[in-house]
Amino acid sequence: MKKFDAIIYDLDDTIFPTGTITKEVVKPVLDAIVDYNDGTLTADILQKALADCYKHSLRDVAMLYGFNRKMHEEAVKAFSALKIDYQLQTYPDYPCLKQIPGLRFLVTSGYTGFQQLKIRNLGIDKDFQEILIHDNEKSSFLGKVELFLQIQEKYKLKAGNVMVIGDNPVSEIAAGNQLGMVTVQVLRLGVIKDETAKYHVADFNKLLLNHFTNS
Repeated sequence: MKKFDAIIYDLDDTIFPTGTITKEVVKPVLDAIVDYNDGTLTADILQKALADCYKHSLRDVAMLYGFNRKMHEEAVKAFSALKIDYQLQTYPDYPCLKQIPGLRFLVTSGYTGFQQLKIRNLGIDKDFQEILIHDNEKSSFLGKVELFLQIQEKYKLKAGNVMVIGDNPVSEIAAGNQLGMVTVQVLRLGVIKDETAKYHVADFNKLLLNHFTNS
């Protein structure tokens, strides 16, 4: 596998495991959804919606389940006030990332303030040429397409010389594929392999060794 001029990394479940964010951290968001439900969702459906908040953006969950306006607004407010009062950790193989040649960019999706909070807590903000955050309240995966294009144009990069590394086939992998970039899915614990990615690796160690496989 050739060397790339630039590599765009995802954050959640690529650089650090989101499962290490405790339920207590996001409890204010879930409480807001419950408190302002006001009969909009039945008890069973409400529980499903709360569970999906751990897997999908609040914007998508709200649209899928038909949150009332107040449920969504108050949940967004709660998100903006979240705090993490303990130290988050990257995956153990994170140091390998610094040895992989090419410009490094971090492009992540979520609520801007919360994503910034996680990045500062992890202490990785100095490890990248630029960090760009796609706010999930504003658009779907097309938001990442725009950010990837922004990087490509600013640094005068050819799409085929840019690698996109992440776990989500309908987010960064889809965006990279749309632009003709080389996509690599990192198969962290719990990540389901998706054939839309050009390559698949178990971790950054394999990436460093250029041991890519489609098998």
